Amino acid sequence: MKGGHWLDVQDPWALLHDLLPFLAGSAHVAFEGEHGALPLPAGLASSREGHGVLKRIAHANPDPDFLLVPLEPDTVERVLAFVDSICADASRAERVWHITVAQHGVLQLGAYDNFHEDCVVAGPSIVTARLERLKARGVLRGYADCT
Repeated sequence: MKGGHWLDVQDPWALLHDLLPFLAGSAHVAFEGEHGALPLPAGLASSREGHGVLKRIAHANPDPDFLLVPLEPDTVERVLAFVDSICADASRAERVWHITVAQHGVLQLGAYDNFHEDCVVAGPSIVTARLERLKARGVLRGYADCT
């Protein structure tokens, strides 16, 4: 990804709590996996279909759950509540395989395979200074430019 970074994430949930509010506005977040039993916060519009760069990634039988929700200043707290419901239980967290965020149609966060160390990428809006702050707080172990 041009202008992006590979991330070595130490604390995935802290990363989401930092980046989702930062990226809110003309954005969407997608959750993919086996999370259908998780309660979606009331009043949060959603779609089971992807669009643009946020599409189904996993191919399994049956099809994995896919949930696309708007990430706007007025929805970010409800999205974070959904994230918190996921991370409240390790077995729930394992059932959400991929979390992706696009803003203005550009992928800004791709966290694949349960935040596997080789499978998390940050887009061009997430600049080095922000990554340095996340590293200093222990959220990231490190990062590298995408080439």
